[in-house]
Amino acid sequence: MQKSLSPEKICVDLENNLLSKAFAIELLFSLIESSEDPDIRKSSIDAFKRIERKDDKIFEFIENFLLSDENPRVRSAAAKLIEHSFLAEGVESLKWTIHHDKSPIVLKTIKEIVENGKEETKVLNEGFGKVLEYIAKHIGIVREEASFFLDLEALFAEDIGDYKLDLSTYLLFQKIKDFEISDYWLKIEDNHVISLCFNYFNWIYFKQRPQIYSSLSKLQDPFIYLNTLKRLEETNQKSLNLPKSIGSLKELKYCTLIDNGIRNLPPEICSLEKLEYLDLSWNQLTNIPDGIFNLEKLEYLNLSHNNLDKIPLKLGDLKNLRELKLNGNNIKEIPPTLEYFANSLRKFKI
Repeated sequence: MQKSLSPEKICVDLENNLLSKAFAIELLFSLIESSEDPDIRKSSIDAFKRIERKDDKIFEFIENFLLSDENPRVRSAAAKLIEHSFLAEGVESLKWTIHHDKSPIVLKTIKEIVENGKEETKVLNEGFGKVLEYIAKHIGIVREEASFFLDLEALFAEDIGDYKLDLSTYLLFQKIKDFEISDYWLKIEDNHVISLCFNYFNWIYFKQRPQIYSSLSKLQDPFIYLNTLKRLEETNQKSLNLPKSIGSLKELKYCTLIDNGIRNLPPEICSLEKLEYLDLSWNQLTNIPDGIFNLEKLEYLNLSHNNLDKIPLKLGDLKNLRELKLNGNNIKEIPPTLEYFANSLRKFKI
């Protein structure tokens, strides 16, 4: 097979009438079966969406990869293709996957399929509900909040090879206190998350090395150690796409997302109606997300050390705000209409 052959080239040649649809399908079959590269297998499966052909041979081929491929990204791609083109035939395979696949990447894909609400997927609700109940029970939260932690697990799985759902560290995170902000990484009361101090680097570091907790907890300030490691590995830092399921944490009052490389917040942030404290410092925000202006109970907002260049007038809608930090940005002036608002704050830094 030619080295230049790729799923993209096959699709382009098909669209330009250089290949028949049947031959394009056979080429994709061959690519998937012969490649040890999971990215090529995944891309080849994705390419079937562009071909838009449905027959039993394709379904059986894709179903096999959903049930048996060693790579979770490939299995996830197969699940997405089944939803797209073979949902009636594939719903039983998706049901099997719910009960047997332990990859957060695949389970998140199933979650998205269930949330799409198609008639054929209603039979998956009970089985997937048990997955959420399992997560909720092990963390100590209500089922509605479990979706967020499944999405976090999927983020970790993207960076940790052969990663299976691991809920043990969430009990550990409830014991780790960040002395800089005087709160625990995760605080739960009455089965609801009320405080979340999430830094991707710190959390995944412990995910990969839970055994170091006992020794690290003996240090006077373990976060000096973690911050030093973070600086040494700065080139490997990723930009975090915060899951939209954070909106399910309805009782959240305290949230700090410091130094996660966040460029955008999901609109669902506005669902956190009880939020009083929000720290988004040391990220990569270029504007203040609109959802923040709907957080009526917000008293503390830290947006320092981002890439902001202006203060939106909507900031004045936060009537309960008492502290606002905007220093370390590119902001040159305060809009005249916000001067009274700024002066009314207990603490204001720009």
